[in-house]
Amino acid sequence: MNAKTENYGFGKSWSDLYIDEHEGRVPVMSDYHKHDYFEISLILSGEVRIFMPELSSVGRSARILLSPPGTPHYVTCSGSELYKRINIVFAKSLISEGVIPEILRTGAVIELDSEAAERFFSMIKAIEREEAREGRRILLSYLLFKIGEHSGRSAERAAPKYITRALEYIKEHCAERFTAAEVAASVGVGRTTLMTGFKAYLGTSIGEYITRHRVGVAAKLISHG
Repeated sequence: MNAKTENYGFGKSWSDLYIDEHEGRVPVMSDYHKHDYFEISLILSGEVRIFMPELSSVGRSARILLSPPGTPHYVTCSGSELYKRINIVFAKSLISEGVIPEILRTGAVIELDSEAAERFFSMIKAIEREEAREGRRILLSYLLFKIGEHSGRSAERAAPKYITRALEYIKEHCAERFTAAEVAASVGVGRTTLMTGFKAYLGTSIGEYITRHRVGVAAKLISHG
């Protein structure tokens, strides 16, 4: 696989559950976004940065990103290493309230050893192969139970509040003209502090992030006519 190759292996989709895989060496950056469903992202390889409100995780180890409904998050990887992950997203209606571990209700990043990562990958693939809704529900409940057992292995570090506020400002004002200095002023820090923080916690410059965010918004608008 060369440096420009990507492989998307889309899995199965149902009305209340969706699974997809990604593998490639092209740099990937998601937008700082949130959604109305649960998402479990099993990161198997790559130099990956994850950001959630006031929490950050960076490294090459296998990890699970747990994103509950309404919690913003951001994931980016470099192009220097093979990035591989599998995502499973599901509606709250698919499972009973009692099987959702507390760590999934709040959002977290959990570090995994290789054995645990392979085990979770096999569980997600078993859910993908299951055709019956009740079977998928049972397998998903078991996956959530096993994730809850790993809740003590946090891969997070604290991140300053001004990063979260800056991301929210960019999202709210993306259609307007503004500078990095204006963003910095709006969150109460200096321009240099903001630029250094973006590089340290998001792995990108603030200018590059703004450009990619605007391109992503434009692409969504175009796709919706």
